[in-house]
Amino acid sequence: GSAGWYLDRIEIIDPETGLRYHFICQRWLAVDEDDKKISREIYASEHKNTTYRIKTITADVFGSGTDSKVYIIIFGENNDTGKIPLVKSTTHKNPFERGNADLFEIENIDVGQLKKIKIGHDDSDLLSDWLLERVEINIPKLGRTWIFPCDKWISKTKKNAQPEVELYPIDMSTGIKPSNILYEIKVYTSKISGAGTDANVYIQIYGLKKIN
Repeated sequence: GSAGWYLDRIEIIDPETGLRYHFICQRWLAVDEDDKKISREIYASEHKNTTYRIKTITADVFGSGTDSKVYIIIFGENNDTGKIPLVKSTTHKNPFERGNADLFEIENIDVGQLKKIKIGHDDSDLLSDWLLERVEINIPKLGRTWIFPCDKWISKTKKNAQPEVELYPIDMSTGIKPSNILYEIKVYTSKISGAGTDANVYIQIYGLKKIN
């Protein structure tokens, strides 16, 4: 064997979120091949989807719940999700009732850092008026939670109310994560002749958070 190595790609799996990150290289790491470099910076391929943990908190006052169909649109630095129906709460069989904190886990397009949301309903039921206290959105991939206060009626019939509201975050907190995470790293060596290496290989991973 020899020290020269033709690296095809690296795949890193975050066990906390299940997200896979792909780093495409398809070049030599060798002193006698290509540009003669033995280390390279490789950037992650763009991800299309991410997980959103959306929590809606209905106010604890008489008549605050709704039986209408609720939806949310999440706006980020890169894009927006479009209308997402909030159907199956993981915390309550009948969501959006008085005092409920309903959690929805949604897989959708990755919009990056959150900027605002729109949330509303279709006014499809007699008991459609909804007094929403706030919305909290956690993105496990980023380890962050955005809090969107509302404290207003979402309604077609109540005075000074609308069936859809636009909300902005007032707080962004970093979720608690262990200081060390066990990543699963898969390295794919090219199948071309002589691509393997007998040298000691190392990798350094850079993320969004600063290292103190």
